[in-house]
Amino acid sequence: MKIKGVKLKNGMTGVRNILFYLMTIGSICLLTGCSRSDVPIPPGPPTPPDPDPDPDPPAAAVPIRLKTQLLSRAAIENFDSTALNVAKGSGTLQFDEIWEAVATDSEITFVPERYYPADSSDVYLTGYYPKGIVKDDFVEYHLDGETDIITTKVQSGSLVNPFDRQDSLFSFSHQLSLLKITVRLAENRPETYYLKFAGLEGSSREAWLELSSGELLFGTEAPKLVLYEAETETGMEISTESTFNSSLLVQPRTELTVDIVLTRDNDPEHDLSYTGLPVHFEGSGSEGNVAYNIDIVIGSPDLPVGPDTPDVPDPPTPPDIPDEPDIPIPPVTPPVIPPASNPSITITATVTSWEEVPGGNIDFRPSNE
Repeated sequence: MKIKGVKLKNGMTGVRNILFYLMTIGSICLLTGCSRSDVPIPPGPPTPPDPDPDPDPPAAAVPIRLKTQLLSRAAIENFDSTALNVAKGSGTLQFDEIWEAVATDSEITFVPERYYPADSSDVYLTGYYPKGIVKDDFVEYHLDGETDIITTKVQSGSLVNPFDRQDSLFSFSHQLSLLKITVRLAENRPETYYLKFAGLEGSSREAWLELSSGELLFGTEAPKLVLYEAETETGMEISTESTFNSSLLVQPRTELTVDIVLTRDNDPEHDLSYTGLPVHFEGSGSEGNVAYNIDIVIGSPDLPVGPDTPDVPDPPTPPDIPDEPDIPIPPVTPPVIPPASNPSITITATVTSWEEVPGGNIDFRPSNE
């Protein structure tokens, strides 16, 4: 029995110890919590919002392509890897960039590639050749008689209305007049002349292309264009077997005159000089984008080469004097009329096809020389 009492006593003691231990821990936790209840707990970092769904990827950049052609009065020609410039703007009167491009066959590509605005806004373009010097809204050119100037009208395009899907092409037009000049002897003329000098006057030396309007403006200075000048006293033969041919590009819608110096031999004292011979065009004068044949004919057949020798009139017969012999009357000698010293020259201008013609070297000379 004692052993059992001991066991019971020891068991009760263990239970009490466990209860006391638990009560002690609870009291400590309660006291600790009460002492910190008046201290605010700092907020934690904000919860990040859920990510937005992936935006649509940007549309692929669309390069600008231009379909083009070169127009003239009688022909449509294609380009052959021709370097040119295209002015770009946000409006027809506001060009703020110059883009380099190459025209091949019937298409223009930009170097480097150019793209339509992603917002489908309009792009305004106008092209010109040669490149020239750009100052503000103008492209400056020096006219040398050999270089053409071609331009386009302003056109607009966008992503929704691209250039290469429009009905109208990006068409270039010649802005100068092409003159194909021939100096020849009239038919059925037996003589031979030698050309020592041929010049043309009236075309400006400077021009400015206004990008906003597409108009080509010309300067007031018009020096003499030297088409030919002999290096020897003889010059170039002009006969039924030999002619002089040249070509040049000039300012349109202006009065042009021709100077010619001919000779029959090597003696400068026998030179035949013609100055200020007018070139007559139909209408108001030569037009841009038009080619003309300028035919300079020496000894034009519609004018007499020299006066005809008049017939010798029969001398009047006085009445007979009766019973006296007739008095002999001496023959009448016709007056000697010298032939014309200078053959006539006529100049005609007729419209012809536009094509490349070798023009040789064109020199400028001040108009007062």
